[in-house]
Amino acid sequence: MLIAADPDTPLPLGALLDGLARGQVGAVFRPVVHLATGALIGWQATPRWDHPRLGSVHGHGFMPLAEEAGIVTDVDSAVLEHVLGALVAVDGSHRSTRPTMSVRLGTATLLADGSDRAIVERLDRHGLAPHRLFIEVCGPIAVTEQERLGVKLQSLRDAGVRVTLCDVACTDTAFARLRALPFDRLHLGACCIAAIARPQEQAIVRAVLALARDLSIDVVADGVETEAQDRALRRLGCSLAHGARFGDPAAFPQQPRLANPVTGSSPDGQRSRRGFPVPANEVQRLGMVYDSGVLDSAPEALFDDIAAEAARICETPIALVTLVDVDRVFLKAAYGLGAARNVSRSASFCAHAICDPSPTLVPDALADPRFSDNPLVADAPGLRSYAGAPLVSSDGVTLGTVCVIDHVARELTGEQVDALVRLAAHAASQVELRARLRQLERARQAHESSERSLEDLRRMRQGPNAGW
Repeated sequence: MLIAADPDTPLPLGALLDGLARGQVGAVFRPVVHLATGALIGWQATPRWDHPRLGSVHGHGFMPLAEEAGIVTDVDSAVLEHVLGALVAVDGSHRSTRPTMSVRLGTATLLADGSDRAIVERLDRHGLAPHRLFIEVCGPIAVTEQERLGVKLQSLRDAGVRVTLCDVACTDTAFARLRALPFDRLHLGACCIAAIARPQEQAIVRAVLALARDLSIDVVADGVETEAQDRALRRLGCSLAHGARFGDPAAFPQQPRLANPVTGSSPDGQRSRRGFPVPANEVQRLGMVYDSGVLDSAPEALFDDIAAEAARICETPIALVTLVDVDRVFLKAAYGLGAARNVSRSASFCAHAICDPSPTLVPDALADPRFSDNPLVADAPGLRSYAGAPLVSSDGVTLGTVCVIDHVARELTGEQVDALVRLAAHAASQVELRARLRQLERARQAHESSERSLEDLRRMRQGPNAGW
């Protein structure tokens, strides 16, 4: 268990120096997961000192002492060595799909002569590909040092090492650093995540995520502790996270322990720990689903007609037009299913159908290992056959399905499947059109806001009486 240093029990510098010499200073590791799938993508390392009397002391307990004594570089060196050794031990492969490791290094360490070369040489000595290491940049950075630090970071990036800007939206200097320094990932501080239920905080997170998308930068959320925070971040489109929800800090890199570990895999082989397979482009997919404005909207004749036509052509008692949300399937149209509007994603056939651009055909669910123990099959209402054509956008994003369901085992004819695909294409075009229109409207509003800001700036430059 990690502890913070007791303020009544001061840690002497001599003990820390002795701990460094004895190899007692290293790191603990928290899993970093892909939020959409729950798949492990790497670990975040934080300093720890195995104190002979106090036990494992968190970096917050001894890093201030190291900074005061001017030995941060020595501590960072010990932590980095431990981190790279652990990464080799868990998976030393060079392949791009292997897990990564994130570690914070102080400004003094990064600015030291030859630091960039030394880091790359260490990676080479351990046999690790540079792209598997993320250097986290945080803490105060003097304006006079920004240019030199930028050169160091770019040198590391040129060698393949990647760089994270920490605590975006938690400090008033983070965006200034983003303008001045090169980064590959943004780190949303725990202060944002703790208040994620507030509309104001969601607006800030949404803005950071939009900025990251425009800059082609990943975002990792820190301090995710609850299912509600997890769900909110996925809805907002955040792709990566770490925190207590996925595992406590451990002395050695471990797989995350999620609430419902689990079951399927998507066509590209990416594991899902959420009880259902997930498309590889899940974050992009959810973004378009939300942009459409169709989720939780009232029934419309357009979509009702599509469902009714699907049921008529395929001769089934049930036909649906669906959109797949984070953890539910919204029934935009439900022919033959009464007033139902939502189905759990983990229990739905559509969760599987959106992972394949081709129609998903299940002639007999009881004979299909994916669905034989599904409660909708084994219990009431006793669904037996399913055929679903995905709603695919013009850029290949699957949004939901047009599907038909029966209580008896049966196969559709080729003509019926073709008709289902055409109906799905029609529904997809309508959903995508609405998403694109809303995106254009947001862009128009942003442009008008920028124009107003420029006009205000011009007036300020012209003097206090300009425009009056």
